[in-house]
Amino acid sequence: MIKESKLQKYIINRRVAEKHSREEWLDVQKQHDVKFPSDYMEFIDSYGAGAIDNFLWILSPWTDNDNLNFFVNMKQSMWAYHYLHKESPEDYPFELYPAAEGLLPFGLTDNGDELYWQNADDNPNLWKLIIYESRSTVYYEYNLSFTDFLVGLFVGDISCEILPEEWPKYKRVIFIPCLDAAGEEKQKLTTLLKKELDMNIEKNEEILKNTCKLRNEYEVALFEKAIEEICSTQRAEYVLNLCSGFDDDTEDEEVMFGLVHAVEELGGDDGLYWTAMGLERMWRNKKWCKILLYRILNSDEDRIKYPEVINRLPWRERDRNISLLADILHEDKEMFADKIDEVLKDCSVVYQINKYPNGEIMVIYDQNGAVWNGELDTIYESDNGLEDDESGYEEYQACLFKVIEIIKPGKNGIKVNDWVEISRLNPPEQIFDSKGLQIWGQSRGDRQC
Repeated sequence: MIKESKLQKYIINRRVAEKHSREEWLDVQKQHDVKFPSDYMEFIDSYGAGAIDNFLWILSPWTDNDNLNFFVNMKQSMWAYHYLHKESPEDYPFELYPAAEGLLPFGLTDNGDELYWQNADDNPNLWKLIIYESRSTVYYEYNLSFTDFLVGLFVGDISCEILPEEWPKYKRVIFIPCLDAAGEEKQKLTTLLKKELDMNIEKNEEILKNTCKLRNEYEVALFEKAIEEICSTQRAEYVLNLCSGFDDDTEDEEVMFGLVHAVEELGGDDGLYWTAMGLERMWRNKKWCKILLYRILNSDEDRIKYPEVINRLPWRERDRNISLLADILHEDKEMFADKIDEVLKDCSVVYQINKYPNGEIMVIYDQNGAVWNGELDTIYESDNGLEDDESGYEEYQACLFKVIEIIKPGKNGIKVNDWVEISRLNPPEQIFDSKGLQIWGQSRGDRQC
């Protein structure tokens, strides 16, 4: 039997579970005419009811949550299996507990797969493990205890085709407890847990920063532990803290790629936004900034969402994203030109202008009502005039036009030979190139170029 401490090397618990005495375990088994393997009882006393890595749910006889209560689920699952066994015994060949070789359910996955013990011996510690695929007759049999099976998955000695190929993704995962306390007590417990986790975030971010070179096994262990601690919060905004751990000069890129996966996994539904925000913290480590963006560009789903994400960003973070995408375009136009254009066509006026050479003549409809022909002179980095250590300081890309013809005067009194800076701080309403192609702004049928 695997000792409790060994299993806890792979599954991290964020709260102390309620332990039950030997007498309590004997009483509950006698009351329900059931036996439990000792490693299962140790697991429940160590972790309680909940999910391993938010995927594999273990039933408990002690929880008030009917979805995870062992005996509630036992009745439901055994009733369903009995019906299937009766209708199709060749596909569902097992009897049910307490019959010899009968099945007793004790867990399930997010995909609906079910875990059973098989009553193969009078001693429950010698029972087999049966895993049934969700809505399928496919099952796998293991002559292992529950904890032996789990450890085998974590160390890579065991595979199960029913489980997702990428699960478990890490060799150490988080146990997500199901809190049973009612009303005010539940809220209090949740608040205390959240406070404890929040207090650890800054500490773990500092660990990431201090160990990101990954020069030895000690730094690797601390680095991976800090990632797990931050990911255990299940809060997307902490992607920002993870982003502080990237380093272009790391000595272990494989481990650093684990941080990439953690960023993507922790973000959840709003992960793209927090990843885009996090690029500001990674600005000095552009290699890893670009790796995150490569993965977004190469995902059809993420690429479609990313323009809206960029438009939600504060200006500084928005400019960082656009600048990085422009760098990627310059480095590999053949691979990324179409994808980056898809992302930035409605996000950056300077990006659209940057497609053209200096000297290009364009028709500009500015925000003061003027329409004029301008000659593109140059594109450059600018700022809002504050010192770089002042609050509110911003950098941005801008382009300079020389006015060569006034088509329609505006309120600003613009004249021929004036120089006009166009940027996100001073965007025009519309721009057309020399061939009449609109490259910026919403289409207006009354404007002809």
